[in-house]
Amino acid sequence: MSYQSALEKLRDLGMHGMVAARDGIAVAEAAVKPYSLDKPHTLNSLTKSFVSVAVGFCVQEGLLSLDDKALSFFPGRLPCRPCENMEKITVRHLLMMATGHTKEPYFWPTEQEPLDSFLRSYVDAEPGSVFLYNTAGSHLLGYIVEKVSGVSVEEYLRPRLLEPLGITEWVWEKQPDGACKTGVGLHLSTRDIAKFGNFLLFEGSYGGKQLIGKEWIREAVSKKIMQPGDPDTEWTSGYGYQFWINRRENSYRADGAFGQFCIVIPCRRLVIAMNSGSQDMGAMLDVIFEELVPALDRDFPYETELTAPLPEGEPDFPLKTYTLHPNALGWEKISFEENRVCHLSVENSDIQYWGKYGVGEWKSEGECTGHIDAVTVSAVALAAGAGVSKSGFSLLRILHTREPYVIDLYVKRFENFVLLGYERNVNFCGVHRVFMFGTEEVCGDAID
Repeated sequence: MSYQSALEKLRDLGMHGMVAARDGIAVAEAAVKPYSLDKPHTLNSLTKSFVSVAVGFCVQEGLLSLDDKALSFFPGRLPCRPCENMEKITVRHLLMMATGHTKEPYFWPTEQEPLDSFLRSYVDAEPGSVFLYNTAGSHLLGYIVEKVSGVSVEEYLRPRLLEPLGITEWVWEKQPDGACKTGVGLHLSTRDIAKFGNFLLFEGSYGGKQLIGKEWIREAVSKKIMQPGDPDTEWTSGYGYQFWINRRENSYRADGAFGQFCIVIPCRRLVIAMNSGSQDMGAMLDVIFEELVPALDRDFPYETELTAPLPEGEPDFPLKTYTLHPNALGWEKISFEENRVCHLSVENSDIQYWGKYGVGEWKSEGECTGHIDAVTVSAVALAAGAGVSKSGFSLLRILHTREPYVIDLYVKRFENFVLLGYERNVNFCGVHRVFMFGTEEVCGDAID
């Protein structure tokens, strides 16, 4: 299988960009237009591996021990004594996803902080005895780092890791209480993920300087616990300290939902960094290990440019403004205007989207003042293209170019109303497919 074919398969699965480095030097890059290899992109749970390194720095500096009890960092936080197993949880248990929980504590931002959500949860099993993927536990690690260092995780890692790697642009989301989100929350470019991978490949060394002890990296990326279930998958072949152990190539990875990857293959001296928007990460890993990795041993171009899949055909959008009936997205008005412009607004807010769409090409002209579908979290950067769906609807496709999300908006015009179908490519939870009706505005003001 050819290198080009492997890239095209990954593109069709949702890849936004890829950087491969061997012996610390980039040997191949693939950019999928209109995405960028240089702009910060949502990492989701790949963030967890950065907090693992932060804990390693704390250990190296004598700020904590892996056998410290988690509760010891938060005296007086709980109104009453927790369950017995909660009192046994150590920093090590948090790192290896072995807190003893059989149900993950709720961790999405609510009035209850993730810290309290974890500390007040019931722990069913003996800590260290069972693996359960636990994002709330990774958030707790961030709180512990901030507690012992006296600064945010972001500020702690800035001089120790981020700046030494030459990373100059990033976004780090915050909890409602101002703490860094460390189970998810970091945004980096594909090229900067590759730098992190090279740091791991060289066991904590970068640019000729040992940033963290080799022993920590070796410990962090070695198997500490096995996950339950079929062992013949990439999620049941072992787990380290916030790193996944791959079942192929004697390798390991940091990864995040929807195809954010930092794959390190020491036996090949190879790092593969990737950002994506895919619901099938298993299929992506199959292509990476079975086709892309072998292809990187043969001849291939340094730079490859691909284009994200565009709708085909000529759309027939009505050049009108519609008031939308109440809907799950909260969209209030939509209009299609001259010069291939779409404009929509969200009710009870100042959020508006205005953008040009291309036909047969992507257009990145426009602006958005907020999150039009209530799932995006980073700076809003969009591109749009239009065509006709297989069912005959006019189709507007909007890409969140710094996040995994792709919105398909299906439009069917009638005499004085419009039928809209909304679909999103990937989904954690909540609404990802919605039908809406809009009534034509015969009189009244257009959307500003």
